[in-house]
Amino acid sequence: MVTPAPVIDKLEETTHQLNLNNDIYILTMKTIPYEKIHFNIRQVNNISFYYYEKDYDYEEITKILLLQRNYYDNINKIFKFYDTALKRNKVSLTQDKQKKIMILSLKKILDFDEIECCLNLIEKKITNEEMITILFNEIKEMKLNQNKRHDYNINNINNYENNENNEMIQTLIKKNEQLEKKINFIIDENIKLKNSISELKNTLEEINKKNNKEEKEEKEEKEEKKEKEIFVEEEVNFKMQNIDINFYGNPELLTLRDTITNNNSNSGWLREFALYTRLTDNVEYLVYNNKNSYNLDVIRLKDKKLVHYLKGHKDKVSVIRYFVQKNIKEYLLSCDESRIVFCWDIQNFSQKFKIHTNYSGYIWDALILFNIRENNYIFLPSNSTNEYTKIYEFNDLPQFVKNIYNTNENKTNYILPWYYNNNYYLIECCNSKISINNILKDEHYATLSNEPEGLHCCGYIFNDNFLCVTDYNNNLIRIWDLINKSIFSEIYYESNLAYGIIPWNDNYSIVACSGCLVIIDLKQKRMVNKISFKKLKPNFCGIKKIKLSNLGECVVCSDVNNSIRLFNLKNI
Repeated sequence: MVTPAPVIDKLEETTHQLNLNNDIYILTMKTIPYEKIHFNIRQVNNISFYYYEKDYDYEEITKILLLQRNYYDNINKIFKFYDTALKRNKVSLTQDKQKKIMILSLKKILDFDEIECCLNLIEKKITNEEMITILFNEIKEMKLNQNKRHDYNINNINNYENNENNEMIQTLIKKNEQLEKKINFIIDENIKLKNSISELKNTLEEINKKNNKEEKEEKEEKEEKKEKEIFVEEEVNFKMQNIDINFYGNPELLTLRDTITNNNSNSGWLREFALYTRLTDNVEYLVYNNKNSYNLDVIRLKDKKLVHYLKGHKDKVSVIRYFVQKNIKEYLLSCDESRIVFCWDIQNFSQKFKIHTNYSGYIWDALILFNIRENNYIFLPSNSTNEYTKIYEFNDLPQFVKNIYNTNENKTNYILPWYYNNNYYLIECCNSKISINNILKDEHYATLSNEPEGLHCCGYIFNDNFLCVTDYNNNLIRIWDLINKSIFSEIYYESNLAYGIIPWNDNYSIVACSGCLVIIDLKQKRMVNKISFKKLKPNFCGIKKIKLSNLGECVVCSDVNNSIRLFNLKNI
């Protein structure tokens, strides 16, 4: 038979002030749902305060009272206090700044678990026995004053507990079985849901992979198309920068027309000059280095009038090259024997920038290439081994970009750009070989050499992939097949010291030699004429062609006697 639980009248909240060992405690008790009483004990007159808060069933309170004597002997097993030391600092106990310094925890009384007990206050110590006395006194008072407890002997309580426990166990077993069924059902449903989610996830992944693949292929196709368009545009721009217009007259009819300048001085021989037709008015000009002042004199060819001069060089000029950007802007590059490079905007005859190269060897050539992977670059070689050909940015403040791979093995006299298979290459005409290297990648394309080896002073590209180059020492020109990296033909002629060469058209080349101009028929692979000048005895070193509005197709040559002479066809 199950013993009924004690009937306890409902308690209104009651508050009691407890005085113990000069300390003041406030005990609050009230009934809460589910047959429990809520206890709250707080110390109120010490900066090291504690509070204890606990809910008890009515029957637990009864057992506490009945077993009080037994528990006095094991007082250290009941309560555990937590304390944080406040040391000597005062704490304001206002409502908004209260801090829980100690928490008193009460384990179930009948479990007899050992609980470490310690109450450490800073200056005052309250024993566990004193605290339990406070608690029990209040419980007794509650029992006596409110008449809410009934007397039960220990045997009845034990019987009650046993019966209650048996019923509780059976109830728990049933509830557990029901719960297990629910759990198993939930597990099954969860597995089904996971499988469905997994299938859905796999389907989504397949769809995403397909979409990503299609997007990737479409993107790659667009990029490939764009890249091809860029390559085509770059190739067109590149060829337009380096195009050499075909002349249609017979070069064998060339004759001396005029001496443009006779710059006699002891300051050195005239090697370099530039010819150009100004974009704004189609007027033809010549730019050369005045050896007396080191200025770059700008001569109008029509009347040989000095129209301007570019001032800045302090030494003999070894390079003068003319460049056009997108058929809009015109520039000159000039280098002197102090290894200083100037860039001139010749539309307004102003200096754009200058570069100090710090080379030990002379600079015999220079190059500007526009629109290489959407960038513009300057190329400067050295005529000394162990010094690389350098790339600089082309802008108002040019910065060094990189050294071109493998070019430190060369003594470079002349450089040419070559575009092949979507790559940019720099061809260097060196003392004993032709060296070809990738401009943007660290890649050596080829070294071209053949016996007898000589000094390669000048050259040009024709039919896109053939190089025509002079041999200063061996009275011949060589034509190289650049794709197959082999000799296409060698053409000997009756002269020596060939310094410069130009293409007249697809059939003819003109070689500037010592004392003469040699006309080479490329198709017949032989010299067809040698134009000699016995009275002048020129030693030609520079040669260029230009079409003048008043004289037609012309050739301009410089020689070591510091003279620049103009040749045109006899029938003009």
